[in-house]
Amino acid sequence: MNVYLAGVLTAGNWPTLSPWLEGGGAQHVNLLESFYNLPKARYGDVGIFKRFMLDSGAFTLAISRKGSLSDADLRAYISDYACFVVEHGVRLYFEMDLDHVKGTDWVRRTTDWLERETGVAPIPVWHPCRKARGFEEMCERYPYVAIGTTDIRRQLAKSVRWFTDTAHRYGAKIHGLGYTKLDGLERTGFDSVDSTAWLFSNKSGTIYDFDGRTMRKRKVPEGKRLIIKNNLLHSLIEWAKFSDYMEAR
Repeated sequence: MNVYLAGVLTAGNWPTLSPWLEGGGAQHVNLLESFYNLPKARYGDVGIFKRFMLDSGAFTLAISRKGSLSDADLRAYISDYACFVVEHGVRLYFEMDLDHVKGTDWVRRTTDWLERETGVAPIPVWHPCRKARGFEEMCERYPYVAIGTTDIRRQLAKSVRWFTDTAHRYGAKIHGLGYTKLDGLERTGFDSVDSTAWLFSNKSGTIYDFDGRTMRKRKVPEGKRLIIKNNLLHSLIEWAKFSDYMEAR
C-alpha cells in the first residue's frame, strides 16, 4: 500500500521542510497536493518526490466562491489543471468530482474532456449519488479509481472491503481519499490512501513517532515546550518511515 502525505508543498511549510526534502528525503515521500492550494513557486518541485498524486481542488474552489463560481471561471480552472498535468507529466490525477455542485453527468463529460486533452485518464472519484452500479462502471473503465471517504465515514467500516474487492475484481487499483484510520489500515485492501494527519500534531500539541509498525502519538513532556518547526519536520520524517513500511509489506 502506498501512503501519500498531503500538504507538504504548502507555502508556509516549505522553508522548514525543504533542506531535508532536497537532501534526499523527498525520495521517501509519496506526495499528494491539491491543484487549488499548490503554490506556483512550487510547481517545479513535484518531480523530486517518490510518487505524486494531484487532486483537482475542485470542491475547495467551489466552496471558496460561495455559490458565485461562474462557468467561465470554472472552464479556465479546468484548462489550467489540464495544462499542469501535461507540462509536469502527471500520471495520477483526480477528476473534477463536483457531483454535488454540477451533477454527475457534468463530471463525466469533464472527465472525458480531461482525458482527451492530457492523454492520461483521470482517477474518477465515487460518491454515494453514483450508487453501487456507478462504482462498478468506474472499475470497468478506469485502471485507478477512488472513493471519497468523508462522504461515507460511518458506513465505511462495514463496506470498505466491498469497494476494494470490487475494484480488484475488475482489475482496477483503488485509492481512499483522506483515509487516515490507522487501526487495520492494511486490511482495508486499498492500494493507496492519503493523509494530512502528519500536519496536525502541532495543533494538538503532540508528537508523532513511528514505532516500527504504526504511528504513535505522545504528549510533550511536562515542563517542555513544543518547537513548532522542529516538530513539523519530525512528523514528516516519521510519517515517511511509516509510508516506506506500508509499501514494503
